[in-house]
Amino acid sequence: MTFLSLLSCFALVFLSSTGETTTRSSRSSASSSSSHTSRGGFFVEGKETLSASEADFGAIVISEIMYDPVGKSLESSSIGDGFDDGDDATTRTGQKAARSGEWCEFLNPSSTNEVDMSSWYFTDKKNLNSENMFQFPLNTTVKPKERIVVAKNATKFELAHRGEPNEEKVVVVKDAELPFKLSNKGEKLILLNAEKELVHEVEYNDKAPWPIIFPGYSIELTSAKSDANDPFSWVSSLVLGGTPGRENSVELVNALNN
Repeated sequence: MTFLSLLSCFALVFLSSTGETTTRSSRSSASSSSSHTSRGGFFVEGKETLSASEADFGAIVISEIMYDPVGKSLESSSIGDGFDDGDDATTRTGQKAARSGEWCEFLNPSSTNEVDMSSWYFTDKKNLNSENMFQFPLNTTVKPKERIVVAKNATKFELAHRGEPNEEKVVVVKDAELPFKLSNKGEKLILLNAEKELVHEVEYNDKAPWPIIFPGYSIELTSAKSDANDPFSWVSSLVLGGTPGRENSVELVNALNN
């Protein structure tokens, strides 16, 4: 056997021993236009590996996160005195929306495919496979380009985002609420399908190069095609209270500039 043959064999054995997974292509067009998050399985707390879903990977993306809403103790100190006294209608709406509690927005990036999220899971890393994982109710479907919201307190969220008469209604999951708290310091958030295969994930942080936000502002994914684990793929919302269920504020600005 020649030296080159031996070297080739060694390389094959090495790659096999690393447990490197092969990238799998999705069956849906939604997946092909989604985040560039690695499709390989990832290791969780040294216990188990999650594999990317061949059918559902990227069909839904985590597109906006409100992890630090305005609480009662922060209303004056964080936004300024006279929190409730804004004269401008937009200001009043934003101040109210900032009290929505924690929430996360999910986007269907496809232009053609509706996605059935019935019995899918959403969790943070520490609650993976625990009873504190959020499970989407049956008949949860997301239309092409539609965004839905999961809130820590659905009633509080709806009251906060009950805007002006002409404002578009936000689609919020009402039959279930987040059973875990979103960390203000950052953590890994994971979206799984009903078979507990990876659909999308992001590990955000409150320190640079991640966006530095003030209470009441969300972080927004700049594009459904962006790598969600790249801090430069996220920006602070330009709108107090964020833009749940609507096109992200940064996307609107980009559209105006193009």
